[in-house]
Amino acid sequence: MSRDEAKLIRQLSLLSFLLNRSRPSTAREIQETVEGYGDMSDETFARRFSGDRADLAKIGIEVRVAGTPETAEAAESQLYLLSEE
Repeated sequence: MSRDEAKLIRQLSLLSFLLNRSRPSTAREIQETVEGYGDMSDETFARRFSGDRADLAKIGIEVRVAGTPETAEAAESQLYLLSEE
């Protein structure tokens, strides 16, 4: 599978995962559940997830953070969801 194909599958899997959730999800849930993220180190996942969010935003699909973390520990447990706009 080419790098572009893997990226597309990962982004579509992320979109599908978030669309089917009834509540926001942690980054850990996303990493462990969404196809294409599971075999990555935490650092690689963070970079790819950030890039995937940016790519989706470019086409009008915003993956936003629910609430604002007050500490570094809270930032690690941020919740992500699709914007309803």
